[in-house]
Amino acid sequence: MTASPDRVAAREALATGGGSDRRRLRQATRWWETSAGVIALQISSVVGFVILWVIVAEMPRAIQIPTPVDVLASAVSLDFSKFLRDCWLSFYRVGLGFLIAAAIGIPLGICIGYSYLARNLLFPTVEVLRPIPPIAWIPLGILSRSYTTRLAA
Repeated sequence: MTASPDRVAAREALATGGGSDRRRLRQATRWWETSAGVIALQISSVVGFVILWVIVAEMPRAIQIPTPVDVLASAVSLDFSKFLRDCWLSFYRVGLGFLIAAAIGIPLGICIGYSYLARNLLFPTVEVLRPIPPIAWIPLGILSRSYTTRLAA
């Protein structure tokens, strides 16, 4: 088996002497820093994750999650046009929400920053609502959606 060019160069530098050359030799012999070693570590990481997934999915008293084979079978039987339609609908909702938030938030921020009266009137409300994490608003959104659906029916 032939040595890599980095190892050969490091060994030649070590033969000529010098403390820093020893450090280069030690670094050049770390297999996990070579390109093949990096690829091997990345592949083993993915394989280890899949093995752990199978073990957890097969545990009798664990949270029931699908096995990798079940997920792969579902992915193969996926209706791609429906998937793209659902992706577009999600993108539309997120984009629309962002545009509404920007349309309200940017002028409100400019107004609060420009006017002393607006700052004293609006800033306390904004400061009360600001620390609430965005994910905490999801149940409120679900409730309001179901309420408006019941009103329409």
